This record gives sequence, structure tokens and C-alpha cells, in this order.
Amino acid sequence: MGNLETVQEYLISANEWLSAAKRVQDKEYNPAAFNALHAIELLAKAAIKLKTGETYQTHRIGGAFGKYFRENLVRNSVKS
Repeated sequence: MGNLETVQEYLISANEWLSAAKRVQDKEYNPAAFNALHAIELLAKAAIKLKTGETYQTHRIGGAFGKYFRENLVRNSVKS
């Protein structure tokens, strides 16, 4: 599978998690927050895949994946 197809899968999955968060946000805050966080992690994973071509097996923002995202993608894209 090519990079763009993988990125598209991540984006579709992120959208599904975000939709799930929206459905329960007024009823169950914690599950909604978890689903929204998972969507954000998948979006970050898609950004890394698109920018570098690398695929991470995990996408926990607090771990090595998040550190890579903050150090390499965010810093290089923020204009001062």
C-alpha cells in the first residue's frame, strides 16, 4: 500500500473516532475525550506518514511518536 493510501486510511479512521466523540460528548465526557484524543493521534500519524513516509506502529502522543512529531514536524513548520 502506498503512502497516500495509508494516509487516507488514517484520515478516515480519525474522522470516525471524531464522529464517535461528537455523538457522546453531551452524555459521556470521558469516552468522548478519549475518542477525540484518538482522532488527534491518528491525524498526527497521518501527518508524519505524509511528510516523512515513515509508519509508526503506535501513535501515543506522550511517547516517542509524540516526541518525534513535536521535534521534527511542529518545529519545522512553525514560523516565527
